[in-house]
Amino acid sequence: MPTAMEADATAGCPVLEWDTCDMAMAEARAIHENDPDQSEEDAFEEVLKDSLYWELVWDNLTLSLSSIMEEVNPTGHWEAVGRDMGWQQLDGHKEFEASTGEEFLAALLPKCDCSFRIYRTVDTISINCAHHDSPVWKEWYHVRRRKAID
Repeated sequence: MPTAMEADATAGCPVLEWDTCDMAMAEARAIHENDPDQSEEDAFEEVLKDSLYWELVWDNLTLSLSSIMEEVNPTGHWEAVGRDMGWQQLDGHKEFEASTGEEFLAALLPKCDCSFRIYRTVDTISINCAHHDSPVWKEWYHVRRRKAID
């Protein structure tokens, strides 16, 4: 059963998403619409190979996440609760520091190709993740500002 924090964090629409297949398909459609002589299939293959495209899209996503992080928690000290992680569907807790979106994602996500959706409430950033060990979007990370220890 989800906690109140988890239920609140997942109630709305994602504010950011990373799904390379969906992104490549959307970009291929746009290329085809601008150049009908190029098939969507060929455009899709081109997008997949275009490292500059992926670098720009990643940079935009991590910059957007950095802005969200600054609003939620300018200190950069975080505590995360993970639910249903990996093929063993483990739960866990982690405290970490991150001041950029890239550092934030690196601290949480598995070290493999994955798709994810980021949700936001006033005081929580939640990430729903899918990857080879958890392909059905059950893996969640709920992250809040870490409380100061006296």
